[in-house]
Amino acid sequence: MGNKEPRNILLVDSDGIIASTGKELLQRHGHRVTTAQTGRQAVTIINAHEEIEIVLTEIDIDRSMNGAETARQILALRELPILFLTDRRDKEALDLIRDIPSYGYILKASGEYVLIKVLNMAYDFFRTQKELVKKERLYRWVADNSSDGIAVIENHKTNFVSPAYLQMLGCTSLGDREISLDDLFKRVHPDDLPRVKNNIAAAIANGSKRLRHRYRIIKSDGSYAWIEDNVALFYHNGQYQFSIINGRDVTEYQLARERLSAKEREYRSLFEGAIHPIIIFDSNGVIVDLNQAAAEDVGAAKEHLAGKAITSLFPGFSRVLLDRIRNCLQTNKKMEYTDTVKCSEGDERHYTNIFQPTPYEAGKQRLVQLFAYDITQHKNAEIALRKSEERFSYAMEASNDGLWDWTLSSNEVYFSPACEAIVGYKPGTLPRTIASWTNMLHPEDRPTAIQAHRDCIDNKSDTFRLEQRIVSKDGTLRWILSKGKAVERDKSGKALRLVAVHTDITERKQVEEKLRKALDEKDALMREMNHRIKNNLAMVSSLISLKEFSMGPNSDLSDIRSQLEAIRTIHDKLSRSNSTLNIKLKEYITDLLTPLFLTAANMEVALHIDVPELLIPAKTGVAIGLIINEVATNAVKHGFIPSEKAEFSVVLKRLEASDDFLLILSNSGRSFPKEIDFDNSQTLGLQLIRSLTEQLGGEVELRREPWTKFLITIPRQVLGSSQ
Repeated sequence: MGNKEPRNILLVDSDGIIASTGKELLQRHGHRVTTAQTGRQAVTIINAHEEIEIVLTEIDIDRSMNGAETARQILALRELPILFLTDRRDKEALDLIRDIPSYGYILKASGEYVLIKVLNMAYDFFRTQKELVKKERLYRWVADNSSDGIAVIENHKTNFVSPAYLQMLGCTSLGDREISLDDLFKRVHPDDLPRVKNNIAAAIANGSKRLRHRYRIIKSDGSYAWIEDNVALFYHNGQYQFSIINGRDVTEYQLARERLSAKEREYRSLFEGAIHPIIIFDSNGVIVDLNQAAAEDVGAAKEHLAGKAITSLFPGFSRVLLDRIRNCLQTNKKMEYTDTVKCSEGDERHYTNIFQPTPYEAGKQRLVQLFAYDITQHKNAEIALRKSEERFSYAMEASNDGLWDWTLSSNEVYFSPACEAIVGYKPGTLPRTIASWTNMLHPEDRPTAIQAHRDCIDNKSDTFRLEQRIVSKDGTLRWILSKGKAVERDKSGKALRLVAVHTDITERKQVEEKLRKALDEKDALMREMNHRIKNNLAMVSSLISLKEFSMGPNSDLSDIRSQLEAIRTIHDKLSRSNSTLNIKLKEYITDLLTPLFLTAANMEVALHIDVPELLIPAKTGVAIGLIINEVATNAVKHGFIPSEKAEFSVVLKRLEASDDFLLILSNSGRSFPKEIDFDNSQTLGLQLIRSLTEQLGGEVELRREPWTKFLITIPRQVLGSSQ
């Protein structure tokens, strides 16, 4: 009966002889023994000797401190295995040590073999237990600090949940509360819950030891996360006992996988939907995949082309293609070639063929993608553009118009030679910044130009057109017409490039200035002429009044005088206004009728004028004035009744149907005589009304009831094109 390993033992027995005998026995088995006869002495030894590894103590040491109390105080100091020695077999002895964490008791009469065997077993058990505690702490630390969540499910509830698992659930703490399986199920996304339950039930029913599934959980904040559980299931006698769940938050992985899947679908959609042929070759020139456009270009079904060698598809071009494929794989770089092919019709087609290595493999062979672009239209467009640019360049040179091209990212401006020449610079000598251009602008024109540039840059306008003065290099002032446009913008709409064409309009401006002065002189002449015509008409009116007076009281020339007054009023207004060609219609009518009714009616006349503020040609005004004068004069002579209130109305309104104007002239008093045929009247006044209306291109209608009313239609264009 050998000893496994020598131990440092404390033997506590109040009987010195027994203690000495026990010490010798233990030493024969290689152990190092320290003895104590009292409990307090034993506690003192434990406190002073760290090397003590196991304690053998008698239950009944002394009255002041028995073996049970001694064990309690020793355990309070250190964690040691304690065996009780006793020669008692009664229940009271065992009750003394019932609450003491001990490793059993030995009867003193058990003999040497039992003592050594139990001693070794107790120490092995103690060491095993310590190792288990150590490993449990280690496992607990690993579980608490693992990024994966760990939970133990037993009896349909958790008996352990790691912090990482809580974090996955969106919880901060559970306290001492256990989570039931139903609580966990409540956090599973409703769309995934039936599948999760079925997976668990099937695994248990089949006796599976492993279960792996992925599902979504709803976190406490309402968001959801993807969880992947690796579940170990444990059984006893074929009956399920408990599970250990190793859960991992795979939300990012799942989302990345979904994005990858979407990208793959997108790639396949783009691959199949591409209008240009795309063929994927292996290193031997065998077709691995191709899109529909490629199949149509070759003239065969896709399923018949996959796996075909390049030599069978392009016999005349296969060696060149195969060399390009292998060169692309060898250099691991994208290769681009431009090829021209003669068609059977004799036309030339241009292609850009791009060979690009892929990161994928078919078996052990790397793959190459061929993108074939038919650039015939592009090539033809390039030729046409080059010819167009040449024509534009020739046209710019022939027209002497200047051009600047402003790239905003670098603030660099290209000035054409003609543009530099306009401001007196030799080609290439004007600094290539926009400031060098705006600084030459006249100070009064500069803010407007800068704001126009800014509006075009900020997409408030697409173009700008400016007439501006610029001070050339030699100090002379020139007029420039600038027409600009944003020719390139970023995604937000902000301009990246502005281009402007500049025309020297100095001579035109000088001619315009001369014309303006000539027009001013003409206006002054016209005002003087209108003034003299007005005075002459006033003199003629005075002569008529003298003639009328000399002819006696029965003579009446007032019609002629009022007609002359209508014409004179227009020339009076033209001589006093800024315009020598147009008059304000409402103001003219008011000035025409007010004195007429004051001097001719011999009664108070209520005058109603409802006419919009229109500026009409003087010629049109004369015709309208004479018509209104004739109707008003007729009302004074034949319409108004002295005993009744006299009213005269002038209304001008636009007709919605034709957009023409309707002039309505009406007066109170006597109705127009029925016996007078207006359309065939021989009286001079009515003939004048019809004639002037026809001159205006309009029509006139007479209504006799309840008041005399003339309705005269006047075409819109007669009143001026702007009305």
